[in-house]
Amino acid sequence: MDLISIEKFRQKMGRRADKTLEVLGQLDKELKIVFETNIGKEILEDDVKRYEALLYTAATRELTVDERAEFKYIYSRLQLLKDKVNKFIEELAKIGD
Repeated sequence: MDLISIEKFRQKMGRRADKTLEVLGQLDKELKIVFETNIGKEILEDDVKRYEALLYTAATRELTVDERAEFKYIYSRLQLLKDKVNKFIEELAKIGD
């Protein structure tokens, strides 16, 4: 993505381009915190490991009430991150069109 592409997008889309760029800027900040900082990477890795452990536990026995709650919570955190990444990709694709 270069400045010429962005400017063409802004000229073509007007105000909607500004909203798209605003969304991209916010998502970029949030995703960089997760994927480009040590603490973000560590938290994500911990979440994935715990999610996998709970999946294994669920396959071998019934989860306790607390484990089920933790499973749902971690799943929702991972789902939220996935949704943000997908939104970022969608918004970025708008500029390339």
